Amino acid sequence: DVSRKVLSKGDLPDDPATSQNFIRALHRAKDGTLWIASERGLSRYDPRTSTSKLYQVVPSTVYVRENNFGTVLEDPTGLIWAGHYWVPGFEVFDPQTEQFRRYDNSPNNPLSLSISNGVFSLYEDRSGVFWVGTWAGGLEKWDRKKRQFNTVEIDPDHVALSVVLSIYEDHAGRILLGTDNGLVHLNSRQRKSSNYPYSRGKGIGKNQITGIIDDPMERGVQWICSEDSGLIKFNFEKN
Repeated sequence: DVSRKVLSKGDLPDDPATSQNFIRALHRAKDGTLWIASERGLSRYDPRTSTSKLYQVVPSTVYVRENNFGTVLEDPTGLIWAGHYWVPGFEVFDPQTEQFRRYDNSPNNPLSLSISNGVFSLYEDRSGVFWVGTWAGGLEKWDRKKRQFNTVEIDPDHVALSVVLSIYEDHAGRILLGTDNGLVHLNSRQRKSSNYPYSRGKGIGKNQITGIIDDPMERGVQWICSEDSGLIKFNFEKN
């Protein structure tokens, strides 16, 4: 059963695609393969055959910034979106052609990504909207029909939105953002947001939210991963 198979480091093929120490993100594709975002590149692992392959923007056996990915996601067409960690923009990888296509800010193209920063989070909600969270550049969304990016306008007082580390749509359809200053509820219809800067556990410090997920048993409750406060149980209905 592929979904239940547990892999240790010794179980993985001893090749550059999987023998990596700094893995930042994983995504299971519709075909059952596993995509791995790491500081060495983008890797595809097939657990059924125990085979893997490493793809790099700049072929190299040493560290290259352009190969350092921090997030990965498959879109409905089967393309793989991978956000650069320290390089502006992101790449869209076509598994069929094995080619990368770069998306970043182009001053002469108003339809391009309007911010020139690393992409730390990618998310597609249930309505098909594709969200792009950046480092110190806020939030953008991709208009699939018009094939253009739009900056999401947020209350300027919510400075936490400059760094968007995670994006999640909860059971009620709310778009929640994990930022470097707590949890943010984005209400795009009313063009406003609500900030929860103290959505932290016992820790003190940066309050960086790196992951969000619904509690499957308790409606209205989210579990939040933070950098220095551990795992937080957050009740959206009571805050």
